[in-house]
Amino acid sequence: MQQADVVIHAAVDYFDPAFEAREGAALEALLAGPGRLIYTSSTLVLADTGSNPVSEEASASQATLQPFKVAGERRVLEAGGTVIRLGLVYGRNGSVLLTTLLSTARAQGVSAYVGNGEARWSTVHVDDVAELFARVVDSGDAAGLLVHAVESDAVTVREITEAIARNAGVPAVALTQEQAAAALGPMAERLTTNLWVVPERARDHLDWHPMGKGILHDLEHGSYRS
Repeated sequence: MQQADVVIHAAVDYFDPAFEAREGAALEALLAGPGRLIYTSSTLVLADTGSNPVSEEASASQATLQPFKVAGERRVLEAGGTVIRLGLVYGRNGSVLLTTLLSTARAQGVSAYVGNGEARWSTVHVDDVAELFARVVDSGDAAGLLVHAVESDAVTVREITEAIARNAGVPAVALTQEQAAAALGPMAERLTTNLWVVPERARDHLDWHPMGKGILHDLEHGSYRS
């Protein structure tokens, strides 16, 4: 790493309580080293964005499943690095959330959403994510910049659930908040939380325009077809 011009930090473990300590130590070493640091975060650092999308001006919240990412964003930006907040990444039959929902639907014979399923999420294809990282690496004007990596249109959790149901050949059903909490734990609350953002800086500063066909298309007709 002594010869690095740019370092990308993309490691994360959402479930290991010990990861926060490792994250802090890793950031300390990376920020002390040579090269510009690009830090991978996600829209999960935001509280409920509400019924309208928010830009990169929106503040991260400590009331998140990823408080260590909130601290990481701050440290990297203060040091002149770049932060990329990912929406729900899809494509190439990846994403732990999507593959888990698909396997669960096939195993249980139903695809479930919580409440009315109207929470809106911003998503992005993995190939478009790679393109954005490349643009940040090549940019000479990304120091201290935070950008959202998402497509312009958001989809509802219910739409995602119904696309998974059609893929798996099972019905989509609604769970109450209590049923979801019992089945899914802390993730149940996130399934009713709006994470709807827009990529203003990625578009305006880096001329980034995602080309993915959309998560619903990929779930039904693309890489997630088994």
